[in-house]
Amino acid sequence: MPVYHAVVVKGGQVQFFHAEENSKQVVELNASNKPVYMLNWREKSDVQWAQHAKVSLSAAIQTAEQSQDGAPAMAAGIARSASNPESEVQAYNVLLNRAGRVKRVAVDIATGAVIADPSALSQF
Repeated sequence: MPVYHAVVVKGGQVQFFHAEENSKQVVELNASNKPVYMLNWREKSDVQWAQHAKVSLSAAIQTAEQSQDGAPAMAAGIARSASNPESEVQAYNVLLNRAGRVKRVAVDIATGAVIADPSALSQF
């Protein structure tokens, strides 16, 4: 059964969550039950990029959904240039449910524009 962990930073507050696909329940984690890999979340470059992005993740999701006639988002995260992970080019990957199929849309983190060919970016 797939299990997901997420770090959510909103308004300077940090929350950790655990979700199991089959139960459809999301549980907030605390200091006693948080996985070890989540303890160093501030050091992850994705968090740094997201905190300094000109375009928010929620705005990128809205842009992606609008670009595909309102197809709803299923997941989203930061992508890097696959050919050069140190590249300054950053984007959000947004996975949409388009007529029962997964459609990936990449949105530029600096401009908010949909990237026509996201194949040069990492998946997540």
